[in-house]
Amino acid sequence: MRRTLHRFGLLLFLLPGLWACGGGSTGTTEEATEEEEYYDDGSGAVSEPVFTVCLWDNLAIRETASDDGKYITSLSLGETVTSLEEVKTDESSDKKRQYLKVQLSDGTQGWTRNDLVFTTSKLLIPAQEVKIYKRADLLTATDDAFQTFDLVVVQEEQYEWYRVTGIPRGESWFKDGWVKKDDSNFLTDEQARTAAVFVKRAEAAKTAGDASKLFATALENTSSQRYKSMIYNAVAESKTFAGEDMNSYYACWFGRSSSYDFDRKEGAPAIKIDTTSYTAFDNYEYAAGYAWFMLKSCIANAQGMKADEDDYYTTEQLESAFEAFAGMPLTKGKTNYEVTQVNANAITWLALNTIPAPDAALKGVKYQKIYDVVFRENVREYAKAYMEYKTYDNLYESYVYGLENDASFDALSFFYDNVPDYSMYVSWWARRTIDGSEDALWNALRKVLLNYDKSWYESAWRNASGDFGSKTIDVYSDYGDYAEYYGEEEYYEEEDYDYFSDPASISEYLQTLTDNYDLAYSCGDSFSFDFDPDQDAFDDYAGHPVITGYAGDAGYTHVIKAVERMGEDITLYIVDARMADSSDGSACMLTIQY
Repeated sequence: MRRTLHRFGLLLFLLPGLWACGGGSTGTTEEATEEEEYYDDGSGAVSEPVFTVCLWDNLAIRETASDDGKYITSLSLGETVTSLEEVKTDESSDKKRQYLKVQLSDGTQGWTRNDLVFTTSKLLIPAQEVKIYKRADLLTATDDAFQTFDLVVVQEEQYEWYRVTGIPRGESWFKDGWVKKDDSNFLTDEQARTAAVFVKRAEAAKTAGDASKLFATALENTSSQRYKSMIYNAVAESKTFAGEDMNSYYACWFGRSSSYDFDRKEGAPAIKIDTTSYTAFDNYEYAAGYAWFMLKSCIANAQGMKADEDDYYTTEQLESAFEAFAGMPLTKGKTNYEVTQVNANAITWLALNTIPAPDAALKGVKYQKIYDVVFRENVREYAKAYMEYKTYDNLYESYVYGLENDASFDALSFFYDNVPDYSMYVSWWARRTIDGSEDALWNALRKVLLNYDKSWYESAWRNASGDFGSKTIDVYSDYGDYAEYYGEEEYYEEEDYDYFSDPASISEYLQTLTDNYDLAYSCGDSFSFDFDPDQDAFDDYAGHPVITGYAGDAGYTHVIKAVERMGEDITLYIVDARMADSSDGSACMLTIQY
């Protein structure tokens, strides 16, 4: 069985197939005890109870206060313990480390390094970049900042400031400083703490496989869509692992004999890999289809699967090959709207495993050069389309409403009418919203941009993001039904708006118009209605009247599926009488002649 090229997306062009704890204080803290210790913020007021938290992963608990003490167990990054308020110095070591005696939640007692656990009233998880200051004064800003999912403990509170300690992303040791006390900057709940721990472990992972599993665990342990988006952002900003072992895969991608060769763009810059010249793709459909096909076929080739005599693999072979390659399926069947469901975890795996370093080379050609010549134009188009998609506050809802409520709804026409500059790309992003892979795919694409096209991306995002949510579209069908469906207020006052979709109401309204007014028709020099047409002509709209518009000697007959009046603007929604079951629907205007 031959494959139909799925329009999966340009992100996959560069995915192979597509393509410890400082400044320890020693207060007590056990929430289970009858007497809780409270944090003194210097104001004399009683504030939150304190607790002791570990800021170093796999921190050893030992039987004695010594580096050589017998190992009992370990603490996790972010784990809380009870301080038993006993501190000893390891005199047997040149480092003279101090050890704190603690009790774990299961009752286990032991000694752990005092500089890697902290007693605090708050453990903060930054929700965005948070600037670090030397003192509680805006004039003392530093170049340092805590990033999303860093773990930060509060050491002191002073009016609108926190004195904090934590390890900023990319650093190996703690930084102390002051941050603005802004609740919108920080998360404090259990899901945020859990997500932060797994993200930090993923960022420190030694292999792509380990990083993929840890990011997946972070996603599985949160029900918050906001936190999921933050985790996908962390994927985009994490390191990549693709190395020399991926060159054989990319060599297949650029060297595989296939009828799906590059559709070269005339006059565009070219690069030569081996003996073949490559340019940018000439059009969206070919580019997306080629990436999707080569993603899976090169994986199948790497798995040793045998193609047929025309160098094709079956759909079953391609899906099986990817699952063997990544340890998970690439797609998961269809959604309720018959949209192919892309597996978000597989996209994260690809983003971590398969994006090569820009300065690495394939057969003597640097990947940065390959990106610049072959992929950059279309990757940017997908990114610009995503930003355009985000400027609308009701585009996606209108799209879903059409899918659910209009049997004749045509998605491509809907997007072309409302977002003509990016219709194909935006429709692709909307389908990714439906299947739940939007965040994963955007951040995988963003990972490509951050590695290969950072200046352009940051400028484009800065210019576009201020307009997110600023645009609305006129809904393609009955706004009254749409508003009721989404709980919104009516857009038009009742006396200024009418909408008719049942045949009897359409005929009665149009008959009233023709009896009382002279009318002009925008789709013909003249026109005539037939309120009792031959029903065999259009099964989907049985009983609906038809209109024939005349241009010279030619006449064009259409079924009127609905009529909308906004003030004195009268719109006829029409479909071709010969193909009423499949036409996307067009609109013509009636104008009252005074």
